[in-house]
Amino acid sequence: MKKAVLLVLIVLLVLPCSVFAVSYVDLERTTVGSLDDRYGISLDGVNDYVNISDSSSLDVTKITILTWVNLSSAPSTRGDVISKTGAGDDTYRLTIDNVFNVKWSIKIGGTPYEDIFSNSPLTLNTMYRIGYTFNGTILKGFVNGDQQSFTRSVSGDIATNNIDFRIGCIWSGVYHLNATIDEVLIANRAWNTTEITYDYNNGVGRHTPLNQTGLVAWWHFNEGTENTVYDETENDNDGTIYGASWISGKVQSYLPYVTITELEASYDAKFYDSLGVLVANGSANSGGTAILTTIAESYLGSAFEGTFRVYDTNSSFLYSKWIEDVHGGDTYEIKQETSKGFVLAVGILALFIGVPLFALIWRGKR
Repeated sequence: MKKAVLLVLIVLLVLPCSVFAVSYVDLERTTVGSLDDRYGISLDGVNDYVNISDSSSLDVTKITILTWVNLSSAPSTRGDVISKTGAGDDTYRLTIDNVFNVKWSIKIGGTPYEDIFSNSPLTLNTMYRIGYTFNGTILKGFVNGDQQSFTRSVSGDIATNNIDFRIGCIWSGVYHLNATIDEVLIANRAWNTTEITYDYNNGVGRHTPLNQTGLVAWWHFNEGTENTVYDETENDNDGTIYGASWISGKVQSYLPYVTITELEASYDAKFYDSLGVLVANGSANSGGTAILTTIAESYLGSAFEGTFRVYDTNSSFLYSKWIEDVHGGDTYEIKQETSKGFVLAVGILALFIGVPLFALIWRGKR
């Protein structure tokens, strides 16, 4: 009888330790990440456009213009992707003709437009990164990061005017474009080839320019609602959308984020792409949210895959989780149990305590 009672006492002693160990193992360290929807605008080719009021910051004498464009149909004559022109008071524009050739144009002083063309026509329903640069002496066009063969040597400054800047048509309301537009930027200097190549090659990833010096306007088109598109730069060249609708675009605006609950210590969270390249990281206190702001990430395709890894502040690895088939707006949960070794250690500790205690009690009762 005494042995039975002692056995019960030992079980009651060890069981709480075991329960504690199990509950600790099952303690959820939860990471929740979200890839926000990417947006662009869809122009119907009839009367849709974006208007940005004239400002001195848009009166550039040297220039880089870049945008993503996806043509839905051919314009009747031409469609203006980007234009600060109208009523004979011209400065710069980027157009696509009715056989899908890209045409880049600038006006130097009172001379007619200086034009260059793409090497070959664009293909319908395909996203392209198109743009051009002018450094005061030479005009160059680019398609998907590649400089086009046709350049034009001309010296001088680009003319300026007081006309509003438009996306999707010209100031007078003609030459509408039927296409999706995303990530329009303008700089008051000519980017070099390295910057252009970087911009395109990272179009499926980061959309932050290699060098932001001289940026005068940068519209992400990731608002996804209402009729205002906001300029990322301090110039506040915000635009008003007329008729165009929000649509899935090319480039994502926001980063993945991670939240870990019930983790006592501070932590560092890192996010790796499918090739194992670190693309974003951040840190937060226990239970907080780490916004991964090292690199502005954006992804192309119907789904994204990669790995979250979490470390303590001493850089000791805690856990990782591979995610795949994650679409914009999806959330996913990562739960990691504490190492089974902890359970074993607690069990051994319970035995070390329980067995001697049992022996002491047993001897004392004899």
